[in-house]
Amino acid sequence: MAGMPEPPRHAERVIHTPRSLPELFGIWDRFPEAVLWAAGTSLSALAEHPRNGCFTAAGSLPVPPHTISLDRLEELHKITRTERYLEIGAMKRLDEIVRLGKIVPGVLTETLTALAGAPLRNLITIGGLVSGAAPRRETAPTPEPSPPPSNGAPVPEAGPSSTGAPSSDGAPSSDGTPSSDGALSGDTAAAHRGVPHEEAAVSGKAVFAPVPPGAAAALIALDARFELRGAESSRWISAARFYTPGAAAGENSGGRPGLKKHKTGDAAPGREILTRIRLPLEQWNYAVHRKFHHHGGTMVFCARIEKNILTALRAVFAGNAIIRSLPGESFLTGKSLPLERRFAAHFAGLWQTALDEAGMESGLIRSALLNCIEDCALGLTG
Repeated sequence: MAGMPEPPRHAERVIHTPRSLPELFGIWDRFPEAVLWAAGTSLSALAEHPRNGCFTAAGSLPVPPHTISLDRLEELHKITRTERYLEIGAMKRLDEIVRLGKIVPGVLTETLTALAGAPLRNLITIGGLVSGAAPRRETAPTPEPSPPPSNGAPVPEAGPSSTGAPSSDGAPSSDGTPSSDGALSGDTAAAHRGVPHEEAAVSGKAVFAPVPPGAAAALIALDARFELRGAESSRWISAARFYTPGAAAGENSGGRPGLKKHKTGDAAPGREILTRIRLPLEQWNYAVHRKFHHHGGTMVFCARIEKNILTALRAVFAGNAIIRSLPGESFLTGKSLPLERRFAAHFAGLWQTALDEAGMESGLIRSALLNCIEDCALGLTG
């Protein structure tokens, strides 16, 4: 059409399908700006902010010059259980995890179920959720302002795709052949240099923003650990450290940084891919998952009770900051149940201090959160 700008033209768009991690890192080394692909949901954000050589055609999602599919990496699809841990490959979809049943901690199942309906859970992957590029379920009428992009963070969102990698014309395909509609779909893979996966954007009714808060709260409360693999090394990092780099595990992030900020030398130096999530098989016989609407965040409260004694407690809020009151948890641990109201009130007071330190201003979310904290404490019974 006359007067309409044409999208930039590129010499090639190549889809790489490694079958092993060494092969993946070899490709990534040759094409450092390549997008890691699982199923493609976060690429929708790029439709609003095309960058780094990506472009869109009418009605389609961005097509990067080089894409690395994670679909054929078998070790990212595995689930294993030992006497102490449940380990979930980063490519497992949320709905697959929910369907595992009682082996998965109930508060995590509730978190994943509240995040999205079954169709979307069948696309989003646990690796993508952890890495922060999966969509939130809340709706928004207009695009929200984008936070400043991070300075690095090549920790990829890893997850399985129901359709495989995108084909060379922009369509997803498990065997590299183009599909008929020529559009990308699914759950994208990766945080990588230059791609604004951490920028908030609105695509339809899904709001793309850093790390859905409920995932962070539940994973920190459950003491989850993530395996990060590089070309020549691997390491495990706690969820608390991953989501609040620079802060000691379990400490407040003070509202700064936000849910996720990876910089070289911090939580995710160099090129690393999240490969496994490890969940301790601990028994929590009291758990509450509370979601505050309008992007207010999520609260997870887990307790272990033995013979009318509170033996362990973890309470985590994830919103614009990760907040946890270790003094509050220490105060209640060891108390007889049911709690006296004065103990619950003191616990809420310690959380007020934590919220002050985190810079949370007075308002509906703060009031609702403090009420939730006290109600959870009073709900503890023997």
